[in-house]
Amino acid sequence: MSPAAQWSRAFGLVGLGGATWCCLGDLEKEPKHYETAWELSKHRFARAQRSLGRHWFQKGELAKAIECFEAAVGINPLHTNIWFTMGCAQMKLERYDDCVATFSRCIGVDDDYAEAWANLAAAHSARGKLREARQCMAEAARRSLRGLAPP
Repeated sequence: MSPAAQWSRAFGLVGLGGATWCCLGDLEKEPKHYETAWELSKHRFARAQRSLGRHWFQKGELAKAIECFEAAVGINPLHTNIWFTMGCAQMKLERYDDCVATFSRCIGVDDDYAEAWANLAAAHSARGKLREARQCMAEAARRSLRGLAPP
């Protein structure tokens, strides 16, 4: 029996779903609850990894956050904000090749995400790919201006 299942049984919480454990984790700011949700779901509940990744990101544990985000987008790749946050973590760790791929995936989900275009430009610039950086910055500016246009 897994530690999560033992803990659940000991406290009379058998039968609670992953969403409930994640809500408890949100309320108590306790990462073990997200881990419990992940274990009970047999590694299929992406929200547990998204929440755990956000927790580690806020704590500055960027490598742990990236690992959680990778698991989450492996299950559900349509969460733009997780791609974006993972790219930011990779950028902070100076993993520029990785964050280029990650911000590209983010833009693939939401082409109008101006901040993702700008961060992609910064990553290309850090890699010395100035032509790509300039093109991405132009796209960021175009999308940013779109958001300012009157209806």
